[in-house]
Amino acid sequence: MYKEPVYQQSFPVGHHFLRSKRATELGWTFFLFHFYDYPAISLTGGWNLDIHHGMTAKKFYRWMDIIIMARGDEHTFELRPIKVQLFDIARYGYDHAAGDPVPRHADIVLQSGVYGPFYPSDETESDKPEPYKGFVGTDCPRLLSYTQLFKKMDRHVNPETCASKENQTLMTEHIKNHVRTRDGGRCFFTGRTDLPTKLIWIIPPRLALSLFEGDRLEAYEQSNYEVADNVITIDEALVESFNRNAFSIDFQDNNHITIFGDLPDDFHAKISTLMLVAIPAYSEKFWHENFEWALKANFLGGDIGWEHPIPVRNNLRERLVRENGFKLPEWNIQGTLEHEVLEVYYLHKSMWKSKEPPNEG
Repeated sequence: MYKEPVYQQSFPVGHHFLRSKRATELGWTFFLFHFYDYPAISLTGGWNLDIHHGMTAKKFYRWMDIIIMARGDEHTFELRPIKVQLFDIARYGYDHAAGDPVPRHADIVLQSGVYGPFYPSDETESDKPEPYKGFVGTDCPRLLSYTQLFKKMDRHVNPETCASKENQTLMTEHIKNHVRTRDGGRCFFTGRTDLPTKLIWIIPPRLALSLFEGDRLEAYEQSNYEVADNVITIDEALVESFNRNAFSIDFQDNNHITIFGDLPDDFHAKISTLMLVAIPAYSEKFWHENFEWALKANFLGGDIGWEHPIPVRNNLRERLVRENGFKLPEWNIQGTLEHEVLEVYYLHKSMWKSKEPPNEG
């Protein structure tokens, strides 16, 4: 059974920036910053490469294309390792030193670390790497898991429908009877019929709107999701993980089941046919959107600035001086926001001092 991890804020190994609660809970070891506010940078997403062991550059870019192309944006960038430097409280900068590019179509395995997007070297006139300032994600989570989003909407998640009380009426008896006849109690993922099952939405109709923007939003009709083609039969033991978007189906990789988070211990034993499933033509649209949702819910967002708004940071800055906390233990614990406030105080003090005119003795 999934358990909420204990949150301990800390620095990623070898890098001086605080990990957010989201990055810590998801166990990120790969961090992607964006350059929208260049020279300041913000964390836009990450992956736990222990879960995605052996992730190649080609797969990473393919997944990013799914995330980005959903907006209809044109883009071209390549990853480079970067170093992060302290800029302000929960704000960081790029030190203008970037490593070698990670080619877009390479089969090389991604390494843990900190990266930024850059224009391909053949598209720049400068000998130095040029930061790419186009869209590669957002500072805050663009999407939450189904379960989190229902909680945020202050609605009770019903395990059978992954829906609020109001949503139960959307899965009508007609839909339920159709699915029961169609599936015969067979779990979509395991193919088994000897275990208790539930009926759930692939994309909950009440939530589907959150996935879209632009032209896709204008074309959205909730009734298009209130259909039997958007419902599957699933092993009861997998419902909680599915609603957390902890796994989905990579429709561009032979319908391979892709894991994004903690799963029941016997999950792999339940999955049949080497983690591959057959997606019926009638439900392809919903599975494509489910995978897009899983990518966004597990990758996007994670900048610590969203968890500690500017008023909170300013209050800490004032507290440090008011309480004369420069030598107090509370302000000197590595990996805490309080310690970063202290570091920024000394950083800015040294900057101000360097700008003072020389004494004319």
